[in-house]
This record gives sequence, C-alpha cells and structure tokens, in this order.
Amino acid sequence: MKDHYIVCGFGRVGKQVVTQLKASKIPVVVIDSNPELETKMQNLNIPYIVGTLSSDEVLKKANVQIAKGLVACADSDVENVFVTLSARTINPSLQITARASDPANEDKLRRAGANYVVSPYLTTGQKISSMILNPSVADFLDRVLHDNSLEVWVQEVKVPKTSRQIGKTLQQIDLRKKTGVIVLAIKQRQDTFNLSPDASTKLQAEDILICIGSS
Repeated sequence: MKDHYIVCGFGRVGKQVVTQLKASKIPVVVIDSNPELETKMQNLNIPYIVGTLSSDEVLKKANVQIAKGLVACADSDVENVFVTLSARTINPSLQITARASDPANEDKLRRAGANYVVSPYLTTGQKISSMILNPSVADFLDRVLHDNSLEVWVQEVKVPKTSRQIGKTLQQIDLRKKTGVIVLAIKQRQDTFNLSPDASTKLQAEDILICIGSS
C-alpha cells in the first residue's frame, strides 16, 4: 500500500472512520492491539495489523512512511499522543488527524505533530446546537458531506504547481459553465480562506478550492 490511510484504534470512532473511507474507495489499513479483533477484520475484508499502536515497527509495517494520512483514534489520549509523535517522526509530511477525549489535551496533540485534532464530545455538542438553531442548514451539510447516494457533493480540489490555470481568474476558467461546479471558498497557502471568491479572483499554485457539484 501507498498513499493510503492508517487508522490506529478500531473502537466506535475508528469503525466510523473506516466505514467512511471505504465508502469513498480510499485504501485503508487498521492497527489495533486487541487480538480478538482478528476474526472481525477478516470478515470485513479490511487489511489490519495487530500490535502496539505507537510502535515504530508496527507503523512501518503499515507503510506509514509512504502513507497519505493517519488517524489516531484510540480511547486513550496518551496513546494518541504517542502514536502521533511516532508517526510524525517517521513521516514528516504525513497528514495526521487525532482524537482528543479531553479538550485539555488538544494542544498536546498538536505539539506532538497532529495537523487536526477532533474532540468527539465538542463536535457532537456543536452539531446538536446547529440542528436546533439552523436545522435546514445542518441537514443540508450533513447530506452533502455524508450521503454517498446524493448527486451533489462538497469536495476540495488542489491546484497543482504545474496547472495551466495558475494566474487566471475564476471568470476566465468558468468552471460553473464548463462543469457545473461552484467554488464556495478558496484556502490559500497561508492557511487563510477567501470565503466569497468573486469572478476576478486569481488562482495561485497550491490553492485548495472548496467546491460543490456532482461527482
């Protein structure tokens, strides 16, 4: 495997991550320390490794050095910190998403090398609040982000350094007319967002376009 995702921990959170990745046809391998999981993983036809999540040897066996991303979602924040630290040391360019059961540990996970830190309890609270305050918006976002049966998706598209569209405006490229895709926002290299790009906005190398359209 290469350009794949490694999911460390196959509990309730890890299982949902794997389900979503498989639905999107993204290659994934699971690492878990519980030997009783072996039969279940074989039945689900998911590549797996039974071993210590933060072990350099186990991570290298999962090809972390040529993986695209890693999700540290063990039940223990301490274990997720060690997984993140080990993975970041082996692969400095790896995209790491880590779970924090305690929001107080979010900063520790970022210092260990996590690109993104998710607190399930905080996220759930925010989602419930959104459904109370803006139910139609929450329903729309939930469908376009998670319902694979829909024809409309929200996706990100990175502008490669070799793109012939660099320096051109959105009006010149005219994505909406040519493809039906609407550009909702542009994330630039400085990690800043242009949340309302107009027709005169010029594309730069490695911009990330947040788009909505059919698959």
